[in-house]
Amino acid sequence: MSVRSLQEGFRRSLETTPMAYLRGLRLERAHDELSAAEPGTVSVTEVATRWGFVHLGRFAGAYSGAYGEPPSATLRR
Repeated sequence: MSVRSLQEGFRRSLETTPMAYLRGLRLERAHDELSAAEPGTVSVTEVATRWGFVHLGRFAGAYSGAYGEPPSATLRR
């Protein structure tokens, strides 16, 4: 399968690109982990890097946009 065919298939089926889909999935998993973690046992940085987010500012911005709060607020609950 060519890259172009893969992108077109994603666009038709999921109305997104493969990279955006993957980024959303990783963001969702990071959210799940932050929500389930006991405060003080893990840091936002650890969770973000575990799920492939190396630019923490971009991670925080994407997270806030998706969940309406910064990742540190989710961790504190």
